[in-house]
Amino acid sequence: HAMAAAGRGNISEHAYSVFNMWAQKLVIIPVTLATSFSLALIPTITKAYVAQDRKALRQYLNQTFQLLMFLTLPAVIGMAVLAGPVYSSFYSYDPLGEQVLRWYAPAAILYALFSVTAAIMQGINEQR
Repeated sequence: HAMAAAGRGNISEHAYSVFNMWAQKLVIIPVTLATSFSLALIPTITKAYVAQDRKALRQYLNQTFQLLMFLTLPAVIGMAVLAGPVYSSFYSYDPLGEQVLRWYAPAAILYALFSVTAAIMQGINEQR
C-alpha cells in the first residue's frame, strides 16, 4: 500500500516477491550447507562440556566457527559479486533481483552464526 501511495504501485507485487521469496531462497542455500557441517560438531562440544574439558571445548568451538566461516564467507562473497548470473540462473534476469541479492547475500553470515550459536548454547545448557 505504501508503494502504491508513492506512485510505484505497478511494481509493488514484483518487488515484494523479490524481497520476500526469490532472493531469500538463494541466500539460504549457503546457510544450510554451512550450518549442517558445523552442527555435526555439536555432540563433541557437549561431550567436552559435560567432561569439563575446557581446553577441548575451546578447540571444538573454534573449529566450529572456523568451519562455518570457511563455508559461508566464500559463498557469500561469490554470491554478492556474481549476483546477476546467480539470480539469472535460477530465475529470469531482473535488475531488481540482482541488486537485492547483492545486498542481501551478507545476511547469510548472520543467519548461519545465529543457528549454530543457538545450537551450541543449547548443547552446553546455556539456553535462556
